[in-house]
Amino acid sequence: MMKNINETALEYSTIEQLKTLGYKYKNGLEIAPDGTNPERDSYSDIVLNQRLKDALYRINPNMPSDAIEEAFRKLTIPQNPNLLINNKVFHKFITEGIEIEYRTNNGENRFGQVKVFDFAPENIDKNEFLVVNQFTVIENNYNRRPDLVLFINGLPIAVIELKNPLDEDADIKKAFNQLQTYKDQIPSLFTFNELLIISDGLYGRVGSLTANFERFMPWRSVDGINIVHKGMPELESLIKGLLSKDRILDMICNFVVYEVDNEKIIKKILDFHETLKPPEQFLRVYTSN
Repeated sequence: MMKNINETALEYSTIEQLKTLGYKYKNGLEIAPDGTNPERDSYSDIVLNQRLKDALYRINPNMPSDAIEEAFRKLTIPQNPNLLINNKVFHKFITEGIEIEYRTNNGENRFGQVKVFDFAPENIDKNEFLVVNQFTVIENNYNRRPDLVLFINGLPIAVIELKNPLDEDADIKKAFNQLQTYKDQIPSLFTFNELLIISDGLYGRVGSLTANFERFMPWRSVDGINIVHKGMPELESLIKGLLSKDRILDMICNFVVYEVDNEKIIKKILDFHETLKPPEQFLRVYTSN
């Protein structure tokens, strides 16, 4: 099978697998500023603003519109030029909500939390999951187009870089290096990032925003019981085992840790431990630096 698949086929195979998990799909050319159904005002926009705003209203039906609009502004305007500082701040917004002071109809000032994601298992479908390919970002005179970007409620929370399985020189290390180039040249795309994924169809690895190549790890099971052993294709188990709606929300909410060492920020995410049973225990944080 691997002998007959190229990078384009791998991209669309990945999209189809995500669609089976309930992700919607859009081609980035369609929603581009000059596309047939634009959702971005500029190629520098990395948030799908209307999808985010719709989600904020949907998830917070009892909050007044002024509070929702203020939360939207806080969420979409970074306050620091440092990518990792912004990432840490926005992760807290995503997981804990955004504290807003607002005025009630009778003139009283109150404080409330505007939730960005709804993490309650029974409310998963209040969140919108979207995969986009051909998502061009222009920043600092660089024009880049990652293979796949995953959005939750309009926020780009994961970037997937794929390499051609037919090209012996295009391995997952080159996919990793490509992500590092994107981080340097179009850093705004990673403001809300929770996962970086690299694959050549056979190997599939996941890491954090600060992870070096050695810390990009495989995900070897869909259910925590049946293990994909070394040498077997890994991408499908990574997609189905980690990117399902419930699993990725659980990861974002409960399995991301930041360590600050002087001015250095290290982001740690989960790893798969095949020795941990039952299945609900096989998410654990690992050092990713």
